[in-house]
Amino acid sequence: MRRLGEHLDTKAAMTDHPELDEPDDAPLRSDQRRRILRVVALVSMALLVVPGFIGTVVQAQQSARYACEIARVSLAPGAQNSSARFELFPLVTAGWQCYVEFYDGTSIRIATLGPIPGLPRLRPVSVS
Repeated sequence: MRRLGEHLDTKAAMTDHPELDEPDDAPLRSDQRRRILRVVALVSMALLVVPGFIGTVVQAQQSARYACEIARVSLAPGAQNSSARFELFPLVTAGWQCYVEFYDGTSIRIATLGPIPGLPRLRPVSVS
């Protein structure tokens, strides 16, 4: 018959169960399973981030196109068409740039729209 506090005696528990005597340092999951979990986690995060990034880029392109067209109408009314391009260099003017093309084939930059495209700063041109 067991005494009342016998189940709390740790030495008795260790001798009754020899598998508990030595600490087991083996990982709970195998290397292959951890690798699979990492890949699944990375793919899941990419599937969350990539659509938002694509949507942001498409929205920026549309905004830059609209702003560039406004700049063309105001600053270069004789131009054939306009195009907005994202340029990193030179770093001083990095961001969306508005170019217009004339009928003779020449292309010039008429506005810098910035990294987040918005309405261009239009200043009235004096005729004198």
